[in-house]
Amino acid sequence: MRVVQVIPQLPPAVNGLGDYARRLGGALAGLGFAEAWLVTDAAWRPGVDSPSPVAVLPRHDAAAFLAAVAGLVGEGGGETGMILHWVNYAYQKRGCPYWLVGALAQLRTRHPRLRLVTMFHELYADSPPWGSPFWLRGIQQRLAVRAAGLSHACATNTIHHHGCLARWTGRGAEIPRLPVFSNIGDPEVVPSFLAREAELVVFGGPGGRSRAYRSPFLATACRALGVTAIHDIGPRPQDMPERLAGVPVHRHGALPAAAVGALLLRVRWGAIDYELWGLEKSGIFAAYASHGVVPVQTRADAAGRGVADADVPMISSATIATRAGDGPGLAARMRDASRCRSLAWQARCFAALLRGVPPPAPPAP
Repeated sequence: MRVVQVIPQLPPAVNGLGDYARRLGGALAGLGFAEAWLVTDAAWRPGVDSPSPVAVLPRHDAAAFLAAVAGLVGEGGGETGMILHWVNYAYQKRGCPYWLVGALAQLRTRHPRLRLVTMFHELYADSPPWGSPFWLRGIQQRLAVRAAGLSHACATNTIHHHGCLARWTGRGAEIPRLPVFSNIGDPEVVPSFLAREAELVVFGGPGGRSRAYRSPFLATACRALGVTAIHDIGPRPQDMPERLAGVPVHRHGALPAAAVGALLLRVRWGAIDYELWGLEKSGIFAAYASHGVVPVQTRADAAGRGVADADVPMISSATIATRAGDGPGLAARMRDASRCRSLAWQARCFAALLRGVPPPAPPAP
């Protein structure tokens, strides 16, 4: 079966979702699927290592979408699957991609043998009443419901998103929850917490790392946890310090995945700046989980939507007093959290959805 992934961008564009789709495609290829790609950003340009075949939409409308699909799979479609990565703001600047939902409706008629699976990475945006997302939320929800109704199968990443889709569609039992997997791989051997250096990594995009360094709690945590060195991975943020709480900050810059993985297997702690309810869609949290790194939450207002600091195996301002000495226990819980973030298991889940069979149960501890 050929599977077409619909995605805003692919590498070499710096885009976590593009990395996610590329790794998923590789895993599905290992299960016997033939890869194909439909990129919706007309400005995207392939690199030396970009996959093929790739179709790039020249514009956002149903005619261009259907022509691109036909070019990839033929008019009849044959035995074909499609994974649509639903990120509504990437398909329309206000998060309301009417054109895409209309294209899906025509797709179902034009290619009746094509099996559509939609992965809902996002559903809607929130904002205060003076922001446009506040007023567009209802439209964004209705478009997500229409996309789900046009899909043969759906999946999503967080408990919150799963709950929304279950209420809106009545198909909750059919929708697997697949937290984002690690974009830097799943190591076969993970050192114990105590076998590691008492060091901390700050990993991710410049924005999140800048917020982590600006957080007063990061210095507090470094002192309480006895951190001896900080490793900064990624494009340099403007306000990266040379030292923090008397601890040297080693700048590594952007590293290949293997080098990032090797460093994560060395350290005990990893800074993260992310809302708790959304950690299931965080590739950084997934990388920490698969490599046995204990997160240090630097966002003071991260709790919400029914998720509290105590629910997550991490160090935060609310938990440091009781958890600072329980590194081994927190690391073990992170390793448990990595089971449902296994790329190999999730690829088998997507393969089942594409084939119209029940997905496999999560890996046993």
